[in-house]
Amino acid sequence: MLTIRHSMSRMLSVAVGLLVLVCGSSCTPQAGTTGRQESALGADALDLLTNSGGHPARRRVLELAEEKLVERCMAARGQVYWPVTSPPVTGSDEERAVDLPRRRAKGFGLSDGSRPPRAGPNDRQPVFQLALFGDARRYAQLELPNGSVLSYPTSGCVAESRGALYGDARWWARVDAIPQVLNNTLREQIRDAPELARARSRWLSCMAASGYPYPDPDAAVDDLSRAYRQNGDSASLRRREIAVATADGECALRVHVPSTELALRRDRAESLPATRRRELNDLGAAHCAAYRKAQPVVGEIAHAQPCLSS
Repeated sequence: MLTIRHSMSRMLSVAVGLLVLVCGSSCTPQAGTTGRQESALGADALDLLTNSGGHPARRRVLELAEEKLVERCMAARGQVYWPVTSPPVTGSDEERAVDLPRRRAKGFGLSDGSRPPRAGPNDRQPVFQLALFGDARRYAQLELPNGSVLSYPTSGCVAESRGALYGDARWWARVDAIPQVLNNTLREQIRDAPELARARSRWLSCMAASGYPYPDPDAAVDDLSRAYRQNGDSASLRRREIAVATADGECALRVHVPSTELALRRDRAESLPATRRRELNDLGAAHCAAYRKAQPVVGEIAHAQPCLSS
């Protein structure tokens, strides 16, 4: 399932999508390269595709910059906007995938009924929404590699801020959404890989030894969700959810399920069609160019994570 990352998580009801921009000379293969070289995935494109390596830290800088630009834009339109400041990116790819601190605090998040923070004192007013997202009649659409269609704003402060970083709101949407779709394709392709099956078998033994003999993490979530539906929320059920989620995460780290899965996705990425690999290289170049623009916007908040292939 495609999950579109949105820097303003408070506005999840707003659909997003993409545009095709002229990338310029930085995205154009140099004369003399072979067809294979042209379509080989660069390091930044691979990180972008798999949301790993240096990409999460760069994405955070871009999201913080977007929030600051939106705040300025909204102020110029007479609106007070409260930007979101996401926490620093820490730990390894595997540690971030599991997120043990969150599991120890909220389990799987099944009983977390907290609402997203307000975007501003007048965020429910039509004039605020118009300033933020622009005219709904000017939304554009793009068909993604899996056939789904995304719509995205082309006017308003969100579109203007993304355009300031990426050159166009469409570039932002392409960079944000297309790699996610292709990454989901990779997840499907490696789902039955022998290496992953062996790691999951070790996870199963670890969970059984911890007292939670679930066949897989989805079964644990389904079981707990069913308990919430049948019995309602309770302190004892929340404690069990936290215990199961924590054991799940600790076992996954112990037997390296996330790192095994990530390594398989990164390896399988070169099997994507050449046209897709070239597209991902273009998107990686666009991401890196936007990242360089974002750094001075956020100032010392940014922890430099330079692009490797630019």
